[in-house]
Amino acid sequence: MKNRKRKSAAALAAGMSVLLGAGTIAGATEQTDNNKISREETVYVNTEADGTVKEVTVSEWLKNVKAASGSTLADVSELSEIKNTKGDEEFTQDGKNITWETDGRDIHYEGKTDKELPVTVTFTYELDGKEIKPEDLAGKTGHLKIHVTYENRAVTTKKINGKTEKLYSPFMMITGMILSTDNFSNVTVDNGKVVEDDSRNIVLGIAMPGLKESLDLTEDVEKDLSIPEDFTVEADVTDCEMSSSFTVAMTDVLDEVDLDDLDSVDDLQDSIKKMTKAASKLVKGTKSLSEGVNTLDEKYKEFDEGIAALSTGVSALESGAGKLDDGVGTLSTGAFALSEGASQLAQGISAYTAGTGTLATGLKQYTGGVDTVSDSMDKVANGVNSYTEGVDSYVSGGSSLSDGTMAYVNGASTLTGYMKKYIEGSDALTGGMLKYLNGIQTLLSGMGTVIPQTDETVKSAKTAVEKMKAMADSLDSDTLNDFSGNMEEYAGKVSAYNVQMQEYVAGVEQLGEKITALREQIAKTTDTESTEEITSDVQEAADTLKNNADTMNAQADIIENWADNAGETTTDMTAIEEGLSGVKNNLSAAENALSGIDYSTMDEGTAAAVQEALGAISAARSAADGIDTSSANGQMADTSALKNAAEALRSSASEADGAKQKAMSAVENLTALNHTSASAGSALSDLQKAVSELEEDVKNLTEKDQDLKNTGNTLSDTGRQLSDMARNMDDAFGSLSEQIPEIQSEINKLKDTADALSSANETLQSGYQQNLTNANEQFQKNSEDLNAMGSAVNSGITDLQGKKNANASALLKGAKSLKKAGKTLTEGSSQIQEAITQLKKGIQTISANSSALNNGADQLVSSGSQLEQGAGQLFAGSSTLASGTQTLKSGTSALASGVGTLQSGADKLKEASGQVQEGISKLADGAKTLSDGQKKFYKEGVKKLDDAVNKDLKNVIDRFRALKSEAVSYDSFTQRAEDMDGSVKFIYETEAIEVSEEE
Repeated sequence: MKNRKRKSAAALAAGMSVLLGAGTIAGATEQTDNNKISREETVYVNTEADGTVKEVTVSEWLKNVKAASGSTLADVSELSEIKNTKGDEEFTQDGKNITWETDGRDIHYEGKTDKELPVTVTFTYELDGKEIKPEDLAGKTGHLKIHVTYENRAVTTKKINGKTEKLYSPFMMITGMILSTDNFSNVTVDNGKVVEDDSRNIVLGIAMPGLKESLDLTEDVEKDLSIPEDFTVEADVTDCEMSSSFTVAMTDVLDEVDLDDLDSVDDLQDSIKKMTKAASKLVKGTKSLSEGVNTLDEKYKEFDEGIAALSTGVSALESGAGKLDDGVGTLSTGAFALSEGASQLAQGISAYTAGTGTLATGLKQYTGGVDTVSDSMDKVANGVNSYTEGVDSYVSGGSSLSDGTMAYVNGASTLTGYMKKYIEGSDALTGGMLKYLNGIQTLLSGMGTVIPQTDETVKSAKTAVEKMKAMADSLDSDTLNDFSGNMEEYAGKVSAYNVQMQEYVAGVEQLGEKITALREQIAKTTDTESTEEITSDVQEAADTLKNNADTMNAQADIIENWADNAGETTTDMTAIEEGLSGVKNNLSAAENALSGIDYSTMDEGTAAAVQEALGAISAARSAADGIDTSSANGQMADTSALKNAAEALRSSASEADGAKQKAMSAVENLTALNHTSASAGSALSDLQKAVSELEEDVKNLTEKDQDLKNTGNTLSDTGRQLSDMARNMDDAFGSLSEQIPEIQSEINKLKDTADALSSANETLQSGYQQNLTNANEQFQKNSEDLNAMGSAVNSGITDLQGKKNANASALLKGAKSLKKAGKTLTEGSSQIQEAITQLKKGIQTISANSSALNNGADQLVSSGSQLEQGAGQLFAGSSTLASGTQTLKSGTSALASGVGTLQSGADKLKEASGQVQEGISKLADGAKTLSDGQKKFYKEGVKKLDDAVNKDLKNVIDRFRALKSEAVSYDSFTQRAEDMDGSVKFIYETEAIEVSEEE
């Protein structure tokens, strides 16, 4: 740290030397121009930290000139210990006179002196308000004041305007200090300047001691025109340490003040007046400047707000540009999807327009069919009329039959009445038998209503069940089992046939191999006649192979057809199973319904009929339960083996055909051999033997060929028969399923009738028991007398009416049913006639609209082409849209990027605008300060100067001239030769204040 402080102090001293030496250099240059030798003198003063002088060293620089150059240079000096500092030149000294051997060169030398200095420097230190010695200050902390004072001891008396005045030689004193920021902070100076950087504070203090007294300024001027003679530095110090301070005393401070340019005081006064006017205008200008800057400040605030709004808008623009870019991306994707959809739409419309042509053709065929139906409706109407006429004849005959039956029944009733009179004649049984017969009559009346209906219902149900039973018998388990057995037998034959085909194929392959071997032997044979015979045999074998190949291809076709038929049969068997399941369910429901009927109240014939119907239904259900289609399905399910066999046959046929080609190649080789060789008898013999074996194999293969053909045809026919059987069974089960609802309806009717019969039976039993109790005594009394007559009467009634009045009831029931049926037939005939009329009108309406329908179809076809053209235009437009959106996407991406750049620039502009706003505010403050300062300058400076010039100017000018005179100015510390010009400056260096290493 000490080295650093020393270097800083040295740099400060060098800088101040250059600064203060500028005046002396100018003076030397002027001397050089006068061809005079000059001497530049620098006095180095080393002092204690408080300014007490320790040592004075004077450095002299003798500047030689060409006009005065020579081998020697004479000088005058009061120094001791003189030595040359920049050369080897020697000198001789005689008292104060010195002569240097120069050979025309400049001389630099120095020496010591104890002569009193013209100006002294004193440093006083105060720490926290108390004076302290510098040696005690080292390492201390607190608030420090350093007071620097100067004493000008160069005093001369001179007459000015007839008065003897005391004048001080003018000195400009500049003291510099370097205060480290490690130890000093908050540094200030009253008469000077503080320059701060990162690690130090450079303090410069300025004073001109004695000048105020030399000018003899009035009190007013002295107050306003401050001429410092000392300065004070203040700072907060920590662990106080200070490097050396330097003070430079300049003697040429007034050399630049040229009073000769002023011709007179009047000129100066005129100049002061002009300056006063200019200062007044300057005051007004600074005021306008301040007002203008204030306006600028106010308006720029609005501008800055606009910049902020611009930045916000650009941010929103950036966000919107991003969303726009995203939206255009979505639009681009949608446009490409639209283009693809338009392409698919165009393809679909093409297919649609092709379909409209087909639709138009179908519509024309439909309208043609409607016309045909319309033409046939007259024939249908005629047939219906004939049918209704027959129905009318049938109804008329039925009415006659009904009338006759009613007459018969009425006659029977008359006979019964006579028989009742006969019975009434029996006195003994009159009372009781009447009640008994009344009850019997009531019972018979009820039974006459119920029993005939039951009988008819039972007959109808029985008839329907018999039909169903006949159908079920045709589809019993034996039939299906036979079908299943046939299927198993057929599948076995197919498997055996497949084995035979494989053996046949193997034989064909062996035959081909033998032909190949024979071809190789033929190549070695040279007997022409024998080879011609062999050639014939091989040709025949090759033709046989070709025929066999054709046979195998045909068999493959048969097997493939059978496999397809078997697949259809499998489908039919599935339908049979579904139909059989429905039949079983319906039969079970019918059997349950009949089982719930009470037979005890029915006569024997009715009960027997119902039981017979129930038995038939049970038998049908049992038969249906016994039907098993699983074995048939198992045999029909897998047709893959048949199809594999067909593929194998085709492959073998290809190989057989290839063998035929090889045989033909052998024949060609034999033909060529006839022209090239005539030897090799032994080889020919072997060849003939091989040909004989080949002929035998061909013969055997040909025999198998016919067997395979027959077997294949048989299997094909059997397969067709089985397929037909399956379809027939499917039709039968369909018919059987259609009968089930009819049977179920009749059974429901039978059950309702049986329920009514049971109710009537209960009524009968109740009435019978009551009548029997009332008439029991009379019946017992006269029973023997009535036995004979009752038997005869009952026999006659039974013969007439049938058991339980069955004949009369049946006739009566039949007559009523016949009348009812006639009415139903008549109503149905009318409905048919009405429906035919409506149907004819509807067909006429449809036929009338056929032309419009055909026209619409033609328009549909015509519009289809326009639609197809429009779809093409849509596709082209969507492609253009997709391309345009892609270009738009590129543009929006560039826009988003540009807006991002704009946002960055707007942010920078906003930041810079803030800085400009701050600068304008400072400018406004500065302008106001300038305006205020200018006013103060005018009032307190220019105005007072004007007053001073007008009052004391002549006296001040005379004193300035006196200070610049040789008698008062100070240009040498030691003596110099009279014919030598020169200058002098003083540099004072104080000791540093440092903490000792021991501490």
